[in-house]
Amino acid sequence: RQRQMCIRDRWSPQGDQLASSSDDGSVQIWNPEDASLLHRYEEHYFQNFRCVSWSPDGSQVVTCLGDNRMRIWNTADGKLLHTFESHEDDVSDAGWSPDGLKIASSSDDHTIRIWNAADGQLLKTLRGHSEAVMQVSWSPDSSQLASSSKDDTVRIWDAQDGHLVQTLSGHRHEVNSISWSPDGRWLASASNDDTLRIWDASNGQLLRILKGHNQDVRSISWSPDSRRIVSGSNDNTVRIWEIESGQLLHTLEGLSLIHISEPTRPY
Repeated sequence: RQRQMCIRDRWSPQGDQLASSSDDGSVQIWNPEDASLLHRYEEHYFQNFRCVSWSPDGSQVVTCLGDNRMRIWNTADGKLLHTFESHEDDVSDAGWSPDGLKIASSSDDHTIRIWNAADGQLLKTLRGHSEAVMQVSWSPDSSQLASSSKDDTVRIWDAQDGHLVQTLSGHRHEVNSISWSPDGRWLASASNDDTLRIWDASNGQLLRILKGHNQDVRSISWSPDSRRIVSGSNDNTVRIWEIESGQLLHTLEGLSLIHISEPTRPY
């Protein structure tokens, strides 16, 4: 049988397990110490995997792909706990709030939805984007939520009452990825305009435009100290940048199917 390629992976907050997804629509939980397979989730039926995210305590993962549902799994026994269904189109991304109380999801239906992580109750539906929402990222204190969209914007929302706080404009093409820095000071966005942009999360001011990639920038990930950021692009490179100066530190070449997953942070 032909092996299915891994398209996304993510470490548990404690670093003792690794979640991976494959283009056959399955999710695997691994023990990284001996590379043993602990669980395999196959409730997804479409080969269009889009997200996997750990709960802050590492006890659950949320998965989403080519349908309008999210599924919550128990990582101890591999059982399906909940299925959240409300979006009117494919779910593109999902992630737990750092306090573990809520889950945010983004969708091709142009909305973001906030859920009670314990029982799946829909708490808020955030509307404002005019195209598909690509990704969501929680602020470290769980008070705000950032979203990126095919409408070329980044938006910051109040996670409690759902009101729009800021709209960050400047990218010339769709914004694929958005990520809050671990210290909460910055937002980084990655776009099909081949750039990364660094924003002041407190007031929405554009601080840096990082240029170097020559094709779509697909993914970004912060260093734990918030001083550097890594970007992955369709130009088959990974680039490492220093934030304060905007300097390109390193370019890793000869890579393909670039996707860099954000680490799940133990708050």
